[in-house]
Formats: sequence, C-alpha cells, structure tokens
Amino acid sequence: MAGLKQDLNSKRADHTAKNTELTQKSTLLKHNETMAFNLSARISELRSPTSSHAKVIAIAKARREEDMASDLDSVVPEDLETLDINEFLGSLETDLKAIVVDMELFSQPNLHKIMKRLKKLSKKVDADGSYISLECPCCMRSFGDDDNNFDQDGVIKMNNSIKMLGTEGSPLIKVGSDSEIQTKAAFTERVETVKASLGDWDELKRAEKEREDIKKVIASDTANVESYETEAVSLEREIVGIEAKLTDVESVRSEVVKLRDTGTRVSDKQAEVEQKKVKWSEGQMQ
Repeated sequence: MAGLKQDLNSKRADHTAKNTELTQKSTLLKHNETMAFNLSARISELRSPTSSHAKVIAIAKARREEDMASDLDSVVPEDLETLDINEFLGSLETDLKAIVVDMELFSQPNLHKIMKRLKKLSKKVDADGSYISLECPCCMRSFGDDDNNFDQDGVIKMNNSIKMLGTEGSPLIKVGSDSEIQTKAAFTERVETVKASLGDWDELKRAEKEREDIKKVIASDTANVESYETEAVSLEREIVGIEAKLTDVESVRSEVVKLRDTGTRVSDKQAEVEQKKVKWSEGQMQ
C-alpha cells in the first residue's frame, strides 16, 4: 500500500509538471497564432488593389510589355513577385534621365546654337582662313563651281532652313518636345510612384517572410501541444488507476479490520463464557 501511495504521489507530480508545460506551450502557440493572424491582415492591406504594391506591379508589367514589344531584354522578371524593386527603380531613373537629356538637346536655345554652328560650318576656308566655297553642312552639297559661280537660290534656302530650325517654330523642337513632354511626365510619375512605394514593398516582403517563419513554428508548437496533451491524459489515466487500486486496498483493509475486531469480540465472549462456566462448576462442587 505504501508503494501505491508513493507511485500515486510521483504520478501526480509528473501530471502537474506536464500540465504546467502544456499551459506554457499552449500560451506560446496562441501568441504565435495571433501574430500570424495580424501579419496576414497587414499583408492583405499591403496587397490591396489600391496598395503601393499593386501600383508597382502595374508599372513593372507595363515596362516589361514595352521591352518585349521592342525586343529588348527587360529588367522586369516574368514572375513580377520576384522583382528587385531597387534595380527596377534605377532602370526607370536612367530612362528618365535619357528623356531629360533629349529634351534639353532639342530645346530652342540649344538648337539655335547648333544651327549657328552648322551655318558656320557651311563656309569652307583654306589653310590660311581664306573663304573658298559654300556647301550644305548636312549633305555636303556645294553651292558654287570652280569659277565661283554660286547657286544663290540654294544658298538662300539653306540659310533660311538653318535659321528656321533654330527658332521657336522649329519642327525639331516640336518633335523633341510635345511627345517627349508627355513621355517625361509618364516616366516621372513612374519613378515617383516606385520611390514612394519602397517602404511598403519592403514591409510586405518582410511580413510575408516572417509569416512563413511563424507558420513553421506554429506547426512545431501544435505538434508539441498535442504530444503534451496526450502525455497529460495518459498520466491522468494512470493516476485514476492507482487511486482505484488504493480504494480497493483500503476497502479490503477495512473489511479485514472489521473481521479482526469481530473475531476479537467473539474470542473475548468465548473467554468470558468459559470463565463463567468455570466459576459455575466451582460453585456446584462446593
């Protein structure tokens, strides 16, 4: 019986310790599940149709389609989710700088300087700097012959064309301005949008990685909790079994004590009867 009680106390101690560990594991599991839930909610927000992520994906998709249409290697991967946003931003900024340079090149002041330079180049001089001929600086057509007879109409047309190309009404300015102003505005918006999205993009990537890591921890914690629950139930059954055995032993012991007490009383009565018989016999003999 003493062995059963000792075993019972040991199992109860193990059961208490196991329940304490189970509580700790369950608490940690709930904490991680809450974190995963909050991360999922934030990820949903960062991936909403109006989010920065959605805007970057739309811009990247458009850029890739433009590159593919021009048969160019694209910095944008086929899987848009693997996009290197910093590399993509650098590419957009490079494109924007090229547009700005072109627009500055085709600005009226620059064109005016270029046309003046071309007009100067149309006059050919010898090594001594003496004027010898006049020719178109573009096609190299000469406007004079060996006898210094000049095509005056051709010279006038050339000079007028050069002058016109350097004025506000130059078709070069129109070609280099109207269409490129729109392109510059579009690329500027792309650059600014991607720049403004860097924080949210990085947060999204961190949140998704953290959620995946927590999911692995949750899977491990869930297995641990289930294992601890099984062990706790097993210990509880063992305790119930030992308690039942102790109850049976106590019951048997109680019956044995009762039988012993009853036997003792019967024995005492028998002794008392015998004593009375002896006394009665002695009284008869006298």
